[in-house]
Amino acid sequence: DCLLSRGLGDVYKRQAEGGVVMLTSSVSKSLFDHAINNEGVIKAKGGEFKNGVIKLFASGSSVLNTGTLDASSDTAGVSGGIVQIQSDQNIVLADAANIDVSSASDVGGQIQLQGSSVLMQDGANFNASGALGGGVVDIQASQSISLSSSAAITADALVEGDGGSVMLEADNVSMAGTISVRGGEQSGDGGNVTIIGNESLTSVSYTHLRA
Repeated sequence: DCLLSRGLGDVYKRQAEGGVVMLTSSVSKSLFDHAINNEGVIKAKGGEFKNGVIKLFASGSSVLNTGTLDASSDTAGVSGGIVQIQSDQNIVLADAANIDVSSASDVGGQIQLQGSSVLMQDGANFNASGALGGGVVDIQASQSISLSSSAAITADALVEGDGGSVMLEADNVSMAGTISVRGGEQSGDGGNVTIIGNESLTSVSYTHLRA
């Protein structure tokens, strides 16, 4: 396991095969723009006995991810792992930020985000697809969620099985990206997409639900 506590950027490669990588930070918002700033590659890929887990917890300032969080699995019979990001401020997935919990031979994993607001900028990509079924993407924000036009969330079943589940809930939701929860090419049904804007919902996105 790898535990890091810092208020500065993390630009290094952190790896814990099949284990847990956790970054935690509690800072003064007046001192740091971002409690956690990941610009590199963090890996916790699924191993033989347990799936990888990546956790980013921030308090007092926002989380900025411009790099890769990889908890995917390419091991036979192992599902994708879990990526959790929590902040009492904003969560920003910038530019080509990538979160991968896919599985090459089993079911996709879980991506869980919880913050004051969540912003997926152009090029940001969440992949929870799996050969035997899509995984789960759950984004909760107390204020707002925004997906830019080239941002993408994918939880497809790639070969067989049902598509995954995508849940977005905030007071204000603005959708301009793409969400896909397709069923398997050989068999399976499309998955579920739930988008809740408690006060406002604007959507010009593309959603793929086909079996």
